[in-house]
Amino acid sequence: MKNFHTKLMQTLEDLISLCLLAVFGITVMLVVLRYCFNTSITGANEIVIIFFIYSTAIGAAIALGKNEHISITVFADMLPLRFVKTLQIIQLSLIATINAVLFWYCFQWID
Repeated sequence: MKNFHTKLMQTLEDLISLCLLAVFGITVMLVVLRYCFNTSITGANEIVIIFFIYSTAIGAAIALGKNEHISITVFADMLPLRFVKTLQIIQLSLIATINAVLFWYCFQWID
């Protein structure tokens, strides 16, 4: 299981690298086309935005999986160790609930 987790994280990191490389490449290409040839590629700006959003979301998932996400631990440091684990479960449950609600409303908005 740990080997699968390592390979998954490496694959996701490679995917982020490709997304950011595509963002850089498309942006440079759009700037050159716009200022040198006075033309552009239809939909390229949207592709850049989508790749950037995906790289941010996947990066946040990787940080959460490695427990390297930004957190304020002032109150958690004051608690006994047995309550810290419970607090982490509550935090992850709240994150999952918020994501589920956003997911639901996104599909309602699309319809």
